[in-house]
Amino acid sequence: MYRSAFLAFLFFAAGAPLASADSSLVEDLAKQAQAHSASTVEALQTLRQAEMLVSSQGTLSFRKAMFVQDAPQGFGLYTPRANNIFKDGERLFIYMEPVALKWDNQDDIYHSLTTIDYEVQTPDGKILAGQHDFGTMELKSRDPNQEVMYRVNLQLSGARPGKYILVLTCHEKSSGKTASAQLPFEFQ
Repeated sequence: MYRSAFLAFLFFAAGAPLASADSSLVEDLAKQAQAHSASTVEALQTLRQAEMLVSSQGTLSFRKAMFVQDAPQGFGLYTPRANNIFKDGERLFIYMEPVALKWDNQDDIYHSLTTIDYEVQTPDGKILAGQHDFGTMELKSRDPNQEVMYRVNLQLSGARPGKYILVLTCHEKSSGKTASAQLPFEFQ
């Protein structure tokens, strides 16, 4: 039952930019998880250790970044927007799933702090509007969660009808990692 999950995990881990010692640790953890396959909880905890190792060494990026119909309610709790066409002044709701966050542990509470910049660009890259540190995502948890979502809301007005690109850049404060997502959209 777990064999395909182990093979998929090993394939993922082998493609991640890990040092050889870390890569062999991930392989060892996957083998331990396979040995624990009679105990679902132990197997999943061991795989989670490997996932956290890969994540801590990985590049900050987004598994998903998209316009959604309304404000997301949590991880995976969103309705995709049917299109990326907006009216002047309409609120833009964005759902993002970051991967490879760094969690700092302070007094048995894990912390992650990310600031977000936005820019509105023309398709050829000319910046029309934007703001640095317009949003802050501060997460606190007793567990270094891997299933995390960011909810971003913007209301843009005064733009001419046409095509644009919304660039959201996230700066993770504890690691210095940065990632950007580009979302093409149109004003009518």
